[in-house]
Amino acid sequence: MNKVPTAMKVGTTPTYTTPTYVTPSSTSCYGYGYSVNCYTTGGNVTGGQTYGGQVYSYDANLDLRKRVFGQCMANAGYTQITVPTCTKEQEKLGVVVGPGTQSLPKAADVLCGTSTGYVLKPEA
Repeated sequence: MNKVPTAMKVGTTPTYTTPTYVTPSSTSCYGYGYSVNCYTTGGNVTGGQTYGGQVYSYDANLDLRKRVFGQCMANAGYTQITVPTCTKEQEKLGVVVGPGTQSLPKAADVLCGTSTGYVLKPEA
């Protein structure tokens, strides 16, 4: 729609960093005479991974464009309705009205919808 053009924006998902843990380190020394050997164990760091932060794009005007479209349709006398999908039996009951017809059916006359149009109630 020209009244509300596309307004593409870029966003990022929230980030989360896991806690960091450090295992305690300990040093042990063993000596024999003048020779001393020391060993340190532990001190390992785990965690600290960051998740999220993905970049994505979105149309900032999408909701506004939907509202303006709905207002234009309402101003033209149309109402949006939701109809159930027809079963095979329902498709046989009524008249199928599809694209290219002169006018849309009244909402009260619609029984259900198919992939090619609407099925009208038998008495409509």
